[in-house]
Amino acid sequence: MVIAELDEAQYAECREVFCYFDAKGDEKITIAQVGDVLRALGQNPSESEIASCCHTWSDPNARISFEEFIPMYQTVYKKRQKHNVEEFVEGLSHFDKEGNGMINVAELRHLLTTLGERLSDEEVDQLLAGRSDTSGNINISDFVRNMLRANGWPAPGDSTLHTSIPSQVAEIDLNVPLHRTLKIYNLANYTFGTKEPQSEKDTSVQARFQRMKDEYDKVGMRRSVETVLIVHEHALPHVLLLQIGTSFYKLPGGELEAGEDEIEGAVRHLNDSLGRTDGVKNEWKIEDEISNWWRPNFDPPRYPYIPAHVTRPKEQTKIFLVQLPEKALFAVPRNYKLVAAPLFELYENANCYGPLIASLPTVLSRFNFVYND
Repeated sequence: MVIAELDEAQYAECREVFCYFDAKGDEKITIAQVGDVLRALGQNPSESEIASCCHTWSDPNARISFEEFIPMYQTVYKKRQKHNVEEFVEGLSHFDKEGNGMINVAELRHLLTTLGERLSDEEVDQLLAGRSDTSGNINISDFVRNMLRANGWPAPGDSTLHTSIPSQVAEIDLNVPLHRTLKIYNLANYTFGTKEPQSEKDTSVQARFQRMKDEYDKVGMRRSVETVLIVHEHALPHVLLLQIGTSFYKLPGGELEAGEDEIEGAVRHLNDSLGRTDGVKNEWKIEDEISNWWRPNFDPPRYPYIPAHVTRPKEQTKIFLVQLPEKALFAVPRNYKLVAAPLFELYENANCYGPLIASLPTVLSRFNFVYND
């Protein structure tokens, strides 16, 4: 049996989804949940495929670890990849009038804009630009394989997107300092209390993406914000993370309301996640925007860029750096744990923290941290 190799980002996404289905916090799921987890990861296995993956366990309530689940996902993923290519090639071959493995560009354009999950004219322009031969035909097999690449099919020349962050004004500020400095204070300066648990909007990963899809049809791309709070211990920078269960971590933040200002939204989420409950307001100073992440589809993968073939991403997440005051009290929801993770532990550790958090040591390296007691 050929097992598909997963890259670091795929592995991290599998762990994130797996953790959402872990109801007991023991880093395991039941055999009965395997099909649901595979579907939440974008696969569509048949019942016989699921049964084949789980044939070692007779009890549907038996619990398996992430390490036991991964080979199942790899098997289904590899099979689906192979079938996808074969099925698409076979489908398009019906339009191969000459029987030479080629399809006319005009006919392919018509298919892409009128059948199935229809693409816009702009998206098709990007997919087809510069791909045809002198007779106006495209090789079907090459087209399908490029379409199914995990990172999309970059079109040559200019994209229809004129900037990498379309929502921002394309102005160059010559007054931005070349070197940035951030004061960070000792972890011991901060006091941590608790408050009422904070419930999640969605009961599963599948429900989260279904809600995203429903909202996208009404209001368009979801906008989200996440915040980075830094302290130090013994002159080693640490990032404050919210821990759910035993192995899932996230930055304080969440979705913005329609039309909500991103800075105001970030402050709102900080108050929800860590704000005091005794009537005293926390001081949150948004210091800088340090990165942007994009979700091209209604599924887990996010990228620090808009893939070349995507003109309508489904979610944008902005990461803001927060300048903490010298002292503060934080109230943490009882269903979370607030942990201080050193930068060196996050670096290239997407398997544990996910690609977004694992990127923080790199994007924060431009700052000169001034350690204060």
